[in-house]
Amino acid sequence: MKQSPSLRWTLLCASIVSSVPLAAAAQSAPASKGTIQDVVVTAARKAQSVQKTSIAVTAISGTTIQQQGETNLQQIIQNVPGVTLTTQQRGFTPTIRGQGTDLPPGSAQGAVATEFDGAYNIRAEGGIVGYYDLARVEVLPGPQGTLYGVNSDGGVVNVISNDPVVGKYAGNLSGTIGNYSLFRAEGMANVPIGDTLAIRVAGAMINRHGYLSPDQGDAVAQSVRTKVLYKPNADISILLGQQYDHIGGVGPSSSITPAYQNGT
Repeated sequence: MKQSPSLRWTLLCASIVSSVPLAAAAQSAPASKGTIQDVVVTAARKAQSVQKTSIAVTAISGTTIQQQGETNLQQIIQNVPGVTLTTQQRGFTPTIRGQGTDLPPGSAQGAVATEFDGAYNIRAEGGIVGYYDLARVEVLPGPQGTLYGVNSDGGVVNVISNDPVVGKYAGNLSGTIGNYSLFRAEGMANVPIGDTLAIRVAGAMINRHGYLSPDQGDAVAQSVRTKVLYKPNADISILLGQQYDHIGGVGPSSSITPAYQNGT
């Protein structure tokens, strides 16, 4: 049975940002409108400007991802040169300049490493609920074995989520509806505790009926991420994070298409 395309509409988007005090915010504003924004990446295992990074890297900011309503890896990096994504059951597997893997996610290590907040992860099923509250996504062509290990000959895809912000209250909530009874929602709350501690909680959920009966190929998943940042001074910071993903529903589906030969 041919799978119909999924349609989506943005339903709700609300955000709250309150920072203390206003004078400090004014000081951090750019000096002029012509100033080029400095993009900071961690592609070389340290935070530095992308203009000063001595390796090839393409960075997609979290703001761009949110504004364009992109939720899965295929949407986020589809316009990066030399990068393709193969749709697999319960996820995607990236290929950079022809190197990757055609095996199902989690069954083997491919030539392209996928890292989430610095942790190597070959399980692509977590992408069912969609990526949320991201700082940026970095794509590095290979080989990257010196910094990222032997399984990164083809390159690396780094997914980096937002860290807590000390001294600032922030939050947002958004939702999406579509055909096949699609409903997806995500949200975030950043809460400072004193002048040295902050907690950031973000989550997302998706519920969509299957493309085949009875509900095969559906998408039912929930995800919650919690981060705690302790920063007593400018030289010391301790960051702890935890994420829980749950995948439910019927799961992946397949259909049998008979092969016809001439004259039969």
